Amino acid sequence: MGNPNTLRLASKEFFQVATATEERMNKEPNTEKKTALRMVAAQCYFYAAVEAIESILGNAGIIVENHQDRIRKIEQNYRLFKNPNDLLTKHKIITQEGLNYLRRVAYRGENGNKFIALKEFGEISQKEMP
Repeated sequence: MGNPNTLRLASKEFFQVATATEERMNKEPNTEKKTALRMVAAQCYFYAAVEAIESILGNAGIIVENHQDRIRKIEQNYRLFKNPNDLLTKHKIITQEGLNYLRRVAYRGENGNKFIALKEFGEISQKEMP
């Protein structure tokens, strides 16, 4: 875990890259390149969320070990978040075994609601930060 302020700044950067990449993706006529851009945008939306969450938890001196630990820490420290229910719901869907939207979109480029869920996770996280 890094410095909470650095994590906050990284989150904002990941989010900017994600939105710019998504704009390029939406204009891209080549299917393979469109899929590659979707993978990049999805990764960046996810990491924007992770860095935001870990920045908030880090400000409280809480260290996160992995995805499941991050979910537990959000549940245990929900008062640190403005909208913990939405954040938890998206995080669980994205990383839940069997569904694992992160793996399906960010590593395989699948489209549809999975990408939208990752984007929403990134958007929700940005609203959590000061």
